This record gives sequence, C-alpha cells and structure tokens, in this order.
Amino acid sequence: MHKHVLHDPSANSEITRRVETADSTHDQERSFSAAPDRSHAITGSSAHIGALQRLSLSGQQNVLLHLNRTQGNRQVQRLAQAMQQRNIARTHTDASAVVQRVPGIEEVDEIDDYLPNCVLDLEKPDRKTYKRDQGKIKGESDTDLFYRDGDGPLVPITVAMVNAFFDPRYEGFEKISGPDWSKNCEDYAKASGFGAKIGDYTSSATLIPLVRDQGTYVLELSHHWMRVHNTNGSSVTIRQKDGESAVYERTYDSVETAAAYILTKRGAGGTVYATG
Repeated sequence: MHKHVLHDPSANSEITRRVETADSTHDQERSFSAAPDRSHAITGSSAHIGALQRLSLSGQQNVLLHLNRTQGNRQVQRLAQAMQQRNIARTHTDASAVVQRVPGIEEVDEIDDYLPNCVLDLEKPDRKTYKRDQGKIKGESDTDLFYRDGDGPLVPITVAMVNAFFDPRYEGFEKISGPDWSKNCEDYAKASGFGAKIGDYTSSATLIPLVRDQGTYVLELSHHWMRVHNTNGSSVTIRQKDGESAVYERTYDSVETAAAYILTKRGAGGTVYATG
C-alpha cells in the first residue's frame, strides 16, 4: 500500500491518501506530490495527470478538491470537473464494475471442469477457472471468479462480462435480475415447482394446446429449460436464464406468438411439465 502525499503551500500541511494499487501478486507503493512553488505543474504535467488517474475515484476527488480549494487554480477546476464527469459516465455505463486487486495464484482455488459461458473458448484448451479462497480474501470482486490460460495471468470474470455476453442473446427481453452463478437454466425453471409431464411437442400446432390454459408451465427444450406463464388464457410471459446469466423476461400478447418464439429458440421440440 502507498501513501499519496500532497503538500499544501498555504497551510504547509500534508494530506495523506491511501490508495490501493497492485500487480497480480501484491500491492505496490506510488507517491504523488507537488512542490509548494510549482503548483502549475500539477495540471501541466502529463505525469501528474496520469498519477491522478491512477488513484481511486474518491482519491481523485479528494486531491483535486483540495487543490481547487487551496490554490484556486482554474486548470485544476476544469480538470476536476472533467474527471468528475468521466467518473459519473463510467458509473452510469457500468454500475456493476468493481475496481479490485487481482490475487496471486496461491490465493485462489481451481474449479475442475468448469468454464463460464462468457469466457468459454474452444481454441483455448488450457483455459481454467479459479475461485478466490474465501478464507484469505473476501469482498474484493463482484464474482470472486477468475480465469487464466495455461500459466498466464489471472483475469477477473466480472458481472459486466457476463451481461455483455448474454444481453445480445436476449434482445427484446427485460433483464429482471443480476447474474446468478448458483443456478443454470434447469435449476431456475424448476425452482418454483416441477410436476407431472403434460405432453411433448414438435411444432407450434402441438405446443399451443399444451400451454393454452391459464397457469405456469416448465418447458424442457433441446439443451435448455424455461418457465412459461399464461396469465389469462392469451397473454404469455416467458422467463429464462442460461448458465451464469441473469434472468430474462418477455411477455407476448398471444399464445401463438409465444409458441413461435419457443420454436425459434429450439426448433427440435420439447416437453411441457406442470409446476406442481
């Protein structure tokens, strides 16, 4: 861990900020300081700007606001405003992003025979997944999962990565949850009840009669599961997830349009079950 020390030319005091920066195994120390008689260099030097940008978001704001208050430098003011807007935009773009320290390989455990869909690459046969050792480190990642290729560096698997992979696959659907690593499509479809088999279908003509009545159904497709809720005999809501994805939902205005989507999703047919 490093302390960023900034000298106050008017009060001759110090502001100390602790900022976590790291490589793949440990924290490194970095310092950021400005001489009292060279306040102009803070905004004119790309090195100083780069140092500011490497601080945490709160560290950037604290340093810049202090300079703004004590020195009245207009360039500092403009830089503070620009960095604030950048940080706001980044927060709005990806509210789930987490700034984290990537652990060393000794701090994670390998997960046998599992690769999340969002990092699955058949051209990377030596890619493996790792989970943070909760006994050593907690709360530094939004998923606590990582992957690496062979002996390469650990790469965080983030919520943003999961959403970026699955969102385009569910265009027109509303995302009603965050990613869930504890349930796959089958687990989710059966979670609220799973009952007797109603029948098999191979086309819209054979599927529609099975889900025509008001109620909730569990559908087993080819290599996929989903929940289908017929609200009033016509309006049909489909809810589903894939692997580690979020849950996606869409309501269709008729059984026919819902059935057409289901057959588009998996054209080989499937089985309809009751929910209990």
